[in-house]
Amino acid sequence: MSASAARSKAREVSRRAAEAESAALAELTSAQAAYERRLRQLEQQIARLRNPGTGERLDSLGELVLFQHVLVVTSGPGTRSIELAGLDARFDTGQTNHSIYLTDVAGRVHRAKYPHHQPAMPDQQRSILYVRYVS
Repeated sequence: MSASAARSKAREVSRRAAEAESAALAELTSAQAAYERRLRQLEQQIARLRNPGTGERLDSLGELVLFQHVLVVTSGPGTRSIELAGLDARFDTGQTNHSIYLTDVAGRVHRAKYPHHQPAMPDQQRSILYVRYVS
């Protein structure tokens, strides 16, 4: 084999190696981008699960408004949102109002009250508040 043929073959081998390296780097870059996209999607999903927001409004009774993920109490010192997960509720009847004592997952007790009889609304059925929690 002549020197020029050997140089030509060496250039060809070098070109193929560069093409293979370039293709491998492109594949690596693509795989890294796909990994980063999937990681961001999973992080967003975790964030949505950790903080689902209030969700859809379901019902209300006196000082209580029930949403899909929280119970909002508007009494005493102001409006408070209590997550339903881990919520404990105790009911007490009084002379003029019923009271509900809500203990959140941190152990804080929130009190809300509602009248014995709700005023009838024309052409509407009275709604009943159901509290369901997941522990």
